[in-house]
Amino acid sequence: VPTPKAMGGSEDIEQKRTGDWINNLEKIAIHARSNCKNRSGLLVIRPGQLTVPPNAQAAELRCEYFKADRLIKCLAPETDDQGDKKQANSRPKFLESIVDEAEANKVARALLEMKEAGQPRFYCQTLKPEKRKGDQPDILFMGTGKGDIPGSWSETKVASKGERAEGNYYVWLHEGDQTMSNLMTGLLIAAFILITCFPIWPDFLKIALWYLACTALVLILLTVIVRWFMFLFVWIFGYEFWILPNLFDEERSVVDSFKPLHSFEKTAPGQLWWRIGVLASFIWIGYWAYSQPTEFDDFLNSNKQFVDDLYDGSLLSDTSQWSRENMDNPYKVPSIEDLLSDIDSDAPAEPERVENENFIQEEDEEETVDAMLDELFEKESY
Repeated sequence: VPTPKAMGGSEDIEQKRTGDWINNLEKIAIHARSNCKNRSGLLVIRPGQLTVPPNAQAAELRCEYFKADRLIKCLAPETDDQGDKKQANSRPKFLESIVDEAEANKVARALLEMKEAGQPRFYCQTLKPEKRKGDQPDILFMGTGKGDIPGSWSETKVASKGERAEGNYYVWLHEGDQTMSNLMTGLLIAAFILITCFPIWPDFLKIALWYLACTALVLILLTVIVRWFMFLFVWIFGYEFWILPNLFDEERSVVDSFKPLHSFEKTAPGQLWWRIGVLASFIWIGYWAYSQPTEFDDFLNSNKQFVDDLYDGSLLSDTSQWSRENMDNPYKVPSIEDLLSDIDSDAPAEPERVENENFIQEEDEEETVDAMLDELFEKESY
């Protein structure tokens, strides 16, 4: 006999079974493409399929595919182990009319049969993917001919824990609105061109970029140090506390790296002696900071000086800065006349020539000797 609670719940379900999802197939497809558990593969489109001409070669393109039960799990409301519907506040309103797996199968079939310009609009059925070794993508084939497109949808249920999932495979053909993708591509190209033009940036932009880079570096270092010390301090008491636990998880996207903001879990047993060692280290650091105030103050001042030098740009000397600052006034190459004039100005002055003076002195000495001899002869004659 059904309980009043079960009867009330079934009545609410029937009231929500309005079929309004038929007017929101576009939104449902975009939601499913983003939230369904997809896999990457290589789709082989044979001649005569989709837009490939019959006399052309097969086309290959990257794609995302899914199994039927994954789509049903994405569209249908979640249920707990007792079969009761979970309260999902984040579930979009256009999915409220999809009240159970049966309704989700109807939506999936409608999405499969919807066409645009004679071609499947959202997705179509494929054969079972061919697995390849290593990191190579799986290969998918779209049936054996044009008649197999878009395929068919079989009634599918979400597999419980321990059960093997059954269902066909489907590949996404709908890429959704590409406005944001095109905008991001344009911004990426503009950023690349802007970076390559860095030498001709005005000085205020270079200074702003320098301060931005320094601030980002300081924030990253502080974040790493603070979250590490917080983890060690809480770990002493037998718990693991992380600020931004997924910050350095390279498998997550940029947004998911900041979710959740923190995590708090109990540590595994058998780490007592390690925690005692970390506690002793904290006690020693506190004692050193208390008993050696001068050294601790010098440590703080040195870090402050490091940050000041970093922002002032004087941490590392740059010998090419002069050439950057004088880009419009290049160094003048000296000519041969300039070099000769420099040599003449730097050479020591030549001593004055004294040959004529010596000659005059020699003549004076000869005249003096002649005069003395004449006087001597005159005295002897007398």
